[in-house]
Amino acid sequence: MTTGPAHLADATASDALTIRGLCKAFGATKAVQNVDLTLPHGEILALLGQNGAGKSTLVKILAGVLTADSGEVLLNGNPHDLRRDRYAIAFVHQDLGLIEWMTVAENIALAQGFKRRFGLIDWRNVEEQARRSLHDIAPAIDPRKRMSDLSRTEKSLVAIARAVGVGASILVLDEPTASLPKDDVEVLFSVLRGLKKRGVSMIYVSHRLDEIFAISDCLLVLRDGRVADARRTAQSDPKSLVGAIMGRALENTFVLPPPPTSQAVLECRDITGENVGPVSFSVRRGEIVGLVGLRGAGHEVVSRILIGDEPKVAGDITIHGKPLDHASPSRAIAGGLGMIGADRLAESVAPGLSIRENMYLNPLAVGSHPLSWRSPAIETDECREAGRHIGLVPNEPEAPIESLSGGNQQKVVLSRWIHIAPDVLILEDPTAGVDVGAKNEIYRLLARQLQAGRAILLISTDFEEVAAICHRALVFRGGNIESEIDADAMSVEAVTLASSMAGSSSSNEALITAGGR
Repeated sequence: MTTGPAHLADATASDALTIRGLCKAFGATKAVQNVDLTLPHGEILALLGQNGAGKSTLVKILAGVLTADSGEVLLNGNPHDLRRDRYAIAFVHQDLGLIEWMTVAENIALAQGFKRRFGLIDWRNVEEQARRSLHDIAPAIDPRKRMSDLSRTEKSLVAIARAVGVGASILVLDEPTASLPKDDVEVLFSVLRGLKKRGVSMIYVSHRLDEIFAISDCLLVLRDGRVADARRTAQSDPKSLVGAIMGRALENTFVLPPPPTSQAVLECRDITGENVGPVSFSVRRGEIVGLVGLRGAGHEVVSRILIGDEPKVAGDITIHGKPLDHASPSRAIAGGLGMIGADRLAESVAPGLSIRENMYLNPLAVGSHPLSWRSPAIETDECREAGRHIGLVPNEPEAPIESLSGGNQQKVVLSRWIHIAPDVLILEDPTAGVDVGAKNEIYRLLARQLQAGRAILLISTDFEEVAAICHRALVFRGGNIESEIDADAMSVEAVTLASSMAGSSSSNEALITAGGR
């Protein structure tokens, strides 16, 4: 892939995919304008851009969901025929598209077909087909297991195995690491490198710049539907890449306000749950505290205990000195707790409802009577005003929530909790799968909540984020708090080292030399 979009349209037999002059408009909105790209065999192209830049439209055209107004798509130098080439391009979406109650073998067979014998499904052959698909990607996964019993990383590998198993030569991956634990990202990367060696080409859609530089060979940046940058990844750097994505240099995204008082809002004393505890910590007014650790360290369970999603065996939880009733999420919310889960589609967004309905999804939490009625017109005006405050694009209250990008959906969810105004807000990976512009807006909203005196508990797999926005970080290992990193010692290196070396005799000494923020 040569530098500059003007040189990307020359198709050769060595190119798996070539796009020339692709255009797509929705009314007066030009979603994709004269996009050119070339993807050689056995390479990974990173597709970047802010939410709404045109990435989703481009991917939907490749999938046949949308038809381009003009331009052409070539596979191996030949025009792309959706019927003839129906299995040439496979897609792994951020939500994976797997059915939880079905087995691994059944999910793979949904794409590859159910083997039959004498007119009946031959389950032995279905399982053997799944084993063949998993052989080079995740051989340890049992095809007979239900998807609900697998980890998020294992589910991602099954989705990839299913896509590659149909014989696809091009794989499109949409935010594949968005909800993966940090230590499992390299597992996925190892699989992708193996696919490259087999000649599989990939389009890797991501907002994670560190991942782009770690895994991609070339990159394409879209901005306002146009190609803003296209080059070999080795010829780029993070600063210039952010400039291409944003169209300007990115300002400091988060100004950390000092804790205004020493008053504790949330206090947890000897909290014990399944494989967790006893754990004790507090969060003060205007303070953001990170809970970090490797996968299974226990920090994720603590947040679920607080919100009433996991049972507490022992211990005390208070908000402003009053015991928190967390027998259920609704009671925890009534007691002053709020939470945005990591799985936005499953836990925070209500598909099928409008932006307005999603923003005011929980009226009881703000004191409305169960039988009370609010004028939709008033809600629409309030929603549009809230949309202006959070930088919502498009700011159309009656539009379906699905019409928004992931970053804008997250802003709606955050705005809902700002309206509810809990004393303590728990955030699980709040910026996963969010572009740098939307991330900037989310950080601005969080800073405003801290200045208003709210306490925030951040559970994140993004150690850079923890180091950038947290006053303190509590490092978990084996279900317990192993160490604490205060503001003076806070850095990406310190958080990473403490999480990966927790329990090591040398970890404390290493933290001292890791340097502060």
